Amino acid sequence: MFPTDLDEILSYLNLSSGVPDARFQAKLNRVIQQMEASPQRPPRPWQTLGKLLLERLASLAGGSAVFRQSEQAEAVIELAFHRLPDAYRDWHRDLLRHQRPEDLFRPFFLARACEAVLRQGPPWNETDRILDASLSQLNNFIGHRPVAVLRTPQRVEPYPHEWVAPVPLYLREAGVATGRYRELIEQTLQILAATDPEIREQAYFDLDMLDELAFDPRAYDFDHPVNN
Repeated sequence: MFPTDLDEILSYLNLSSGVPDARFQAKLNRVIQQMEASPQRPPRPWQTLGKLLLERLASLAGGSAVFRQSEQAEAVIELAFHRLPDAYRDWHRDLLRHQRPEDLFRPFFLARACEAVLRQGPPWNETDRILDASLSQLNNFIGHRPVAVLRTPQRVEPYPHEWVAPVPLYLREAGVATGRYRELIEQTLQILAATDPEIREQAYFDLDMLDELAFDPRAYDFDHPVNN
């Protein structure tokens, strides 16, 4: 693992207001890929990375203008890599109980978590405010709904726990996320790039306009006994 990767991640966390940055996303992906490829692969890479970032931040404190004040980076690391994943799992303890944490908290999901926390701004000790607002921003996808709800004559608004955060597998400029889907997504993109442009046009698909690919972490059939 390269210290410069950690330094660039820390620079973003300490100076950013939460605007998505492809370089930061790619660095986060690269560091976690290295961690998961090592013989000492940690069971929860996001927590291990959070500890590494805090250790690196402590060694850089006061060494440059970027890290002269590091309160923001410290708070974002604690919230995005430790507190928020636990809060997210607790919020979706019914909806996502079939999912393993290591399948949810992938590199680009963590990037989205960092962005959401950064957007809340100081004071950084207002943990409850930041977590609540960050979860609300992350849970921005509703997707399919139960047939019984859709066919009712009444207008049934989605309840808060129906909203979920898709897990990004590909982000424009940042690339394909490391993990079990990496090879599949890379091959899919290669096939689409090699497809006759006329076929893509007939399908109303423009590869140059693809900003993100993500998976819906909810159960495919939530009425199935295995999910009850």
